Amino acid sequence: DITWWSAGELRRFKRNAKDIHYNSKKDTFINNPEHSPHPTPLVSVEAVVEEQIKSECRRILIIDPHVLSATLFCRYFRSAFPHSEVWTASSGAEALHLIERYG
Repeated sequence: DITWWSAGELRRFKRNAKDIHYNSKKDTFINNPEHSPHPTPLVSVEAVVEEQIKSECRRILIIDPHVLSATLFCRYFRSAFPHSEVWTASSGAEALHLIERYG
């Protein structure tokens, strides 16, 4: 089951992430009791974003014909998303083969 996003969806995701990041710098919280008729435990915005990313970014495919660049990107994404699988391919054909074989 592969999910592809349109350019508009990616822009909205990026805009929402920026808004959440900006709000987290102001020490705002989701489920803030001041704004809720039924106070619930506070949940930081950062925690919500992290959980959303974990559920959305399960597999990352890097396509780059340069081995060094692909390796550096792979290392970065593995450290940024330790819960995700990170694959590399050197061409579009190789990437399609990986997608067809492993989903």
